[in-house]
Amino acid sequence: MAIHYEIFREDGYLRIVTTGTLRTIEELIAYGTFMYDQATSLQIPRILLDEDKMDDAADASTIYEWCEHEVVSKTATAGIRIAGICTAENYACNKVFETMLQNRSYNYKVFQDEQEAIKWLTS
Repeated sequence: MAIHYEIFREDGYLRIVTTGTLRTIEELIAYGTFMYDQATSLQIPRILLDEDKMDDAADASTIYEWCEHEVVSKTATAGIRIAGICTAENYACNKVFETMLQNRSYNYKVFQDEQEAIKWLTS
């Protein structure tokens, strides 16, 4: 099952609620492009990714390939800040994303607690 997302405007940031299974490079590119497009078109450079009901099944090579995609550099250059909330099962995978993205100046941090994520996102 592919991923699906809904977007909500919150006070000072966008909340993107994602469900389904993220597996392929094409899904990652579409997801990253969606985030970038929403943040830039709405002029809200803060995003809270609520991935608590998403299964992150991308392997390390897929993560690496996505980190080299142009949407990552466009997002970093635009100054978009992203906080991700994930399940305990997806935390290790998301920490790999966090490290690879931060090494590319992409402002992303993963959390398991929503209030901590919001505090970091809005600071």
